[in-house]
Amino acid sequence: MAGSRLSLISVFLFTTLLMTAWPSTARAQLTAINNGSTVEIDAHSVCRKVTNSTGARIMVPHRTAAEWSSFRSGAPGGVSFATCVPPCGGTSIGGFCWYTAPDQNCDTACSGRGGYNAGTRTYAGDLGSNGQCHNVMSPLIGAGNYASQINNDGNSGEGCVYYHGYTCDGANRRGYRQVNAPTTSGAVLGGRTRVCACNN
Repeated sequence: MAGSRLSLISVFLFTTLLMTAWPSTARAQLTAINNGSTVEIDAHSVCRKVTNSTGARIMVPHRTAAEWSSFRSGAPGGVSFATCVPPCGGTSIGGFCWYTAPDQNCDTACSGRGGYNAGTRTYAGDLGSNGQCHNVMSPLIGAGNYASQINNDGNSGEGCVYYHGYTCDGANRRGYRQVNAPTTSGAVLGGRTRVCACNN
């Protein structure tokens, strides 16, 4: 119990010292994090999500690369770090980042985009639903080019997919959610476009 109190006092004194000793221009290079909060700090080409569980408000210094590095290596107990996740460069739907993959598998489509995400299967593939497949496919290929009905069909493991050259209802393209085999990252057949969830 005494050790916990000393730790909290140390954090408080550290914060107070920073706030009183540093000039106001330097304070602009401090980030305040309340107890129980997580703040993303991107400084000097190093981005971290900093979580404060110390029991007190802390100030994180990052005016220079050395200060930022020193804080990360010697942070008080109760401070934890996580790597920042790059923003989605595709289309965000259902909590996943989506791309089209014409005549490609999802491993290829997600190369350079953080890699394949299992949401391809769990959200829009064989473990998802027709409605979720439609939610993903419609904005990605355009509502005017997409047949309103998704059919459960096929066993190639492509998951949520449409056929480039197949038409129905005039100029619309037929979409499918393949459910007769597990959706995999590497499945691909010519003449089709998969929708793939990638990590960013």
